[in-house]
Amino acid sequence: FSGENEAEFLGTERLLRTVGFDVVHLQAYSVRPGTAAARRPDDVPIEEKKRRLNHLLDLQRQIALERNQALIGRRVEVLVESVTADGRPFGRTRQGKVALLPVGSAAAGELVEGRVRTA
Repeated sequence: FSGENEAEFLGTERLLRTVGFDVVHLQAYSVRPGTAAARRPDDVPIEEKKRRLNHLLDLQRQIALERNQALIGRRVEVLVESVTADGRPFGRTRQGKVALLPVGSAAAGELVEGRVRTA
């Protein structure tokens, strides 16, 4: 955010670690005309914005991987969306995670249960 100092940035990092989101939408701050923030100076150098963004993206990838690995061995429901060209059904869990199922195990539109094998 414009004017964000290192302590404030580290607060964002702590929040990501504490909450442990599955997904976050991150981008570097840029001025949006007509907003209150547009009246503030955009005094964080672009290189610093990129560094902070890349750091948070890397952190979030690690958090998501750890959360996904925690599901290995568990059974989950999957709503099958479609079938790949090689016949593997795929869909999403109730948490929005993509799941790939064994060939011929389900058709599009079916709600099936499967065991998580990899993350």
